[in-house]
Amino acid sequence: MTDADAREPQESSGSQPSGVVQNMAVLNLTGIKSADELRRISGISNVAVVLVRASLEGVLAQIPMHNVAMIVPIPDDEGITVKMQTGQMRISGWALQNPTGSPSDILVVVGQLVLDPPVSTIGYKLVVIGQLIAPKEVEAEISSKLVTLVGQAVYYHDHPYIVFGSESLGKEFFELLDHSIDLIVMGECTVNKDVSVDLFREKVTGIHNLGELKVPNQLLAIAQAKTVFNMGMIQTMD
Repeated sequence: MTDADAREPQESSGSQPSGVVQNMAVLNLTGIKSADELRRISGISNVAVVLVRASLEGVLAQIPMHNVAMIVPIPDDEGITVKMQTGQMRISGWALQNPTGSPSDILVVVGQLVLDPPVSTIGYKLVVIGQLIAPKEVEAEISSKLVTLVGQAVYYHDHPYIVFGSESLGKEFFELLDHSIDLIVMGECTVNKDVSVDLFREKVTGIHNLGELKVPNQLLAIAQAKTVFNMGMIQTMD
């Protein structure tokens, strides 16, 4: 994951393409303000997410599309700035304050965004396509700012330990922790057989599982009991 504590979300100007647009993760068309401009696009192919002004969503629907996963309408308010985060980013709370912007500015997250405390004010409306991971204490603030959520919002109580790829956690890992953790599984996580029930109980406050969590048989019950959110698979490896 990219550590972007010193970096604010980047403004997206909104492209104004023509012809056939293809092979893009995100196509941002929010810079197009008229139907005539949008009709310069003759086709869209192999694009995961298309962002378009809400007033032009009907015009966009008339353009031939192939392998387009999602169309996200963005409010037309004049003077708003659209900023975008793609991929995996971890930022501190101050980066979402937007002190020089407008409360109507929009932050589009495509991928995973991990928000570290402290978080005071969120100065954006939020469009999340993927996963947003944030402290539990800002759940109400984030919920009030969410315009679109396609994916999951995960709210942690304790220090988050996030597994995006594939990782094994053993006795030594848990013993070296000087604090308890919320275990957030987005990929594949294996807890080794040398981890005792008492050690696991002491070091893991909660589990948020959106991937695959494998545990030894003696930890299955405690892992299930500590699971706050499960949209994946929890299974034994015995």
